[in-house]
Amino acid sequence: MVRQHASVYQRSNGRLIVASLSRTAAGFGILNDSMQGAAADIEDSRLGVLVLEMMNASGLLPTPSPADYPLPQYRRLLALAGARSHKAFHTDCLSVDVYAAPDAEATSVVVVPTRNLGAKGGFEANRDLEERTSMADPAALGAAVRRGLARSE
Repeated sequence: MVRQHASVYQRSNGRLIVASLSRTAAGFGILNDSMQGAAADIEDSRLGVLVLEMMNASGLLPTPSPADYPLPQYRRLLALAGARSHKAFHTDCLSVDVYAAPDAEATSVVVVPTRNLGAKGGFEANRDLEERTSMADPAALGAAVRRGLARSE
């Protein structure tokens, strides 16, 4: 079973991009085709629903070859973010990773703030600041995502 996983990005203008991540056969996570932009003032409950939708779109993808880069879904992420380049995307961008907790009931979600290490370093998980919340309460999930973004660097 593939773990449900999404990332939420917040640009300096407040715009949010919620993207689904999938695993490759080689075991690393990559964006898939499911992603959506949202206004900064989206209600917490709607944000939580959107995150759950993106988590549910997770799956298993073939491992891309180096010739496949940049992947079409990454170009789509840049377009949703209004960024012309990978470097521009990372400028003043915050991010959290959201995934289904590995508990027996699969009813909780982990929200992990990240550190933006720039275009070369990417986003690094800051597990010391992670927060767990219920999958059953989209408003609580949306609020946890906002708290995670506020704690991101």
